[in-house]
Amino acid sequence: MREYIKRILRHIYHFFRLLWLVNWRATIRLNFRKLPFSTACKLPILVYGKLKIYDLSGRIIIRGPVCRGLVKVGRNVDSHYSTCLPGQWTISQDLIFNGHIMISGGVTIETYKGPLELGRCCVIGSGTMLKSQYGIIIGDFTRIAYGCVIMDTNMHFIKDIETGRIGKVTGPIVIGQRCWLNPGTVVSKNAVVPDYTITGRNSLVNKDYSEQYTSHAFIAGAPAKPVSYHVQRIFSNQMEGDLRRYFEENGTRIVFQGVKGEEEDPYEEIVGMFCYNY
Repeated sequence: MREYIKRILRHIYHFFRLLWLVNWRATIRLNFRKLPFSTACKLPILVYGKLKIYDLSGRIIIRGPVCRGLVKVGRNVDSHYSTCLPGQWTISQDLIFNGHIMISGGVTIETYKGPLELGRCCVIGSGTMLKSQYGIIIGDFTRIAYGCVIMDTNMHFIKDIETGRIGKVTGPIVIGQRCWLNPGTVVSKNAVVPDYTITGRNSLVNKDYSEQYTSHAFIAGAPAKPVSYHVQRIFSNQMEGDLRRYFEENGTRIVFQGVKGEEEDPYEEIVGMFCYNY
């Protein structure tokens, strides 16, 4: 009986906490202006905090099953904010969500002349800019840390005064699945980032890296170059906790000898984190 009462009180607490945290004006505007009524009633997009919306003439498309809080905008996913600015959205072309998404505070999303597609269980850190004038695709389970720039245009034309040639300013960007872009990473036009890629801080990713490797590489520098191969980020929070305790208890150890081979994705753990609505 006591546990039952605790469970009821917990649900009541989380319900009122949700009422307090959510920006209901922006939430209702996004859902009921851009989604079919039956879908909008489920409130798949929840906005937390401030969000400036400059244009909603484009489409917002949700692929797959719909539930409340499928896309969370303005949630603190970094444990700290790198900016106190509000998020800014300019949706002039398609913005596509393929599943659960977490977008932190202060993120700029602009689909000016090209679509932006975000894969399942993507995380976008605070202060990041996503600007599409040609087309940007980000794969499933990819994590983009705070302060990154992903922009498929150079914005302005540059002329070679000796030859008179002027190049195209836009080009597609494709970021694979389960990548980890560290803070300050800049991804520019014509970049192709293979699956499981890890970038170093403040790296410039500006070309098709699938010509150099197929997956599991660490790239760094400006422009970025492969530094090491056969690497993979540990996405499991439980495993990360176990590793932290191991190194704390074994202060002289600098390496943990794990099992060779690719770590299995903690799919249920990751999806469970995204399904948490408070």
